[in-house]
Amino acid sequence: MERRVMISNVLGFTILIVGIIVLWSYYVGSTEDAMTEKAITNFEECANAGYPIMESYPEQCCTSEGQCFTNGKQNVEPPIVKPIGPDLPIASDDEVKSISDSINKFSFDMYDQLAPSGKNIFYSPFSIHDALTMTYEGARGETATEMENVLSLPVDKVNLNPSYKSLLESLKGDNTFDLSVANAIWPEKDYAFLPEYISIVEDYYLAETKPMDYKNDPAGAVKEINDWAKEETNGKIKDLLQPSDVNPMTRMVLTNAIYFKADWMTKFKGIDTLNMTFNTCQGKTSKVPMMRMWDESFPYTEGEGWKAISLPYKGDKTNMLIILPDDMSAFEAGLDEAKFNEIKTSLSNTPLDAIMIPKFKLETEYRLSDVLKAMGMPLAFTFGPADFSGMDGTRMLYISDVVHKAFVDVAENGTEAAAATAVIMAEGMAMPAPPKPKFIADKPFIFAIVDDNSGAILFLGRIVDPKGENTLENC
Repeated sequence: MERRVMISNVLGFTILIVGIIVLWSYYVGSTEDAMTEKAITNFEECANAGYPIMESYPEQCCTSEGQCFTNGKQNVEPPIVKPIGPDLPIASDDEVKSISDSINKFSFDMYDQLAPSGKNIFYSPFSIHDALTMTYEGARGETATEMENVLSLPVDKVNLNPSYKSLLESLKGDNTFDLSVANAIWPEKDYAFLPEYISIVEDYYLAETKPMDYKNDPAGAVKEINDWAKEETNGKIKDLLQPSDVNPMTRMVLTNAIYFKADWMTKFKGIDTLNMTFNTCQGKTSKVPMMRMWDESFPYTEGEGWKAISLPYKGDKTNMLIILPDDMSAFEAGLDEAKFNEIKTSLSNTPLDAIMIPKFKLETEYRLSDVLKAMGMPLAFTFGPADFSGMDGTRMLYISDVVHKAFVDVAENGTEAAAATAVIMAEGMAMPAPPKPKFIADKPFIFAIVDDNSGAILFLGRIVDPKGENTLENC
């Protein structure tokens, strides 16, 4: 009797298991059919259809076909996930050079936009390029394409991040000179940015993330950002932002700061500095303090209508390249990265009879929205067409403005700069030695501060009048 009861129980349990399996198969089949029968068009339909919800902020639901939908927002591209932490790739020297080449091309493309003002120019193309490239990491579609072209980014985007990281890590001073670079992003504390984007700018651009309360305290945010810029530039860049630059609709500010201070390898003597005439343009003159030295050798070259000299800084890792055209406007018309490289590579150590350059100090400020639009990236500044969905998963963000301030002080001992973007004698009849060339910068000139190792242009400028009283236009 007990044996029959046992057999009956086993049989009943087996029938129950088989029934459960049949019901489960029917349920799974029905769910799969429902998924394939109905097209998914939003986050709710994706979640209700049983597809997994990604643990991102904001939440995302992705179908097996690769369509992704953000909770409460429109359809977006799947985020680009790049390796972080200990698995970060290391860039080769050639890859780092490709970023320097991008910065240098960008330098002269922007110079072309600033030159028509006729005024003194000074800015850090490196700083501007760095901040915009961090912003580019969140751009998608045509917005990203325009920014790629303006920033002259390398074709191989896979190596962009490690290349920029390597360049940033290499731009450091030592016990002979000061050079520092800092990045930071300042997101609205209650706004949902994609963690993937934050990771990229932190890991590859070495940026600090500093949440702000733009909604309730925009003035406090401006003060904190300005204090950061001032500290990172040794007090040289003050009031980077104005109170009107930030308001409750601001969602993020991305910043770069660069600071440089170095003594000349061969210093000018203060006792030799003399007030001399500087020919501003077309016969107009100005009296300026001219630093002078004699009978020294420096890397020097000259071509049709121009001369150039490189003045190395202590430590022999950076230099100031000064180009002295006979006709500034004509020379600038043909000035680009290729011309700059041609001049740089033709330098050779040359004994000079005299070297004279003016002592000067400049502070500049630029609002670059119109400049960057003219260079080819208008979409980024236009709400609606702008696509920065790589930042937050939406098409709601756009660039409202780009601000750049710079400072430079060139004196007898060296340079401080900041921004918040070559006779052979043989035995025979003595021949008179050819006259040694002179380099006297007593008229408008172009100058650049260059990192020797990477070749990146850290700062680029033009002096029309060391006192800032004349322009090319009013001559």
